Parts: sequence; C-alpha cells; structure tokens
Amino acid sequence: MGFFEQIGGMALALFGAGLAVGLSCVGSAKGTGIAGEAGTGLLSQDAS
Repeated sequence: MGFFEQIGGMALALFGAGLAVGLSCVGSAKGTGIAGEAGTGLLSQDAS
C-alpha cells in the first residue's frame, strides 16, 4: 500500500482524466480520417 499512499488519489484521478481525454481525441481523429477518406473517394469517382 505504500505506493498508493505516496502518489495519492489526486494523481490517479488526473491520470484517469488525461487518459480519457487522450483516447477520445485519438478516436475522434480516427473517425474524421475515415470520413475524409470516404468523401475523397466519392469525389474522385468518374461520373459515367
């Protein structure tokens, strides 16, 4: 238990909040990339 007493609950809370923000940013960027790739593919198709 010494490790958790040293770093404290606030450090774990900040780490969890940072992890949540970071992973949501990665997911948003991935989704935007997929949508952009699909839109580019649609616009570059031949009309015929």
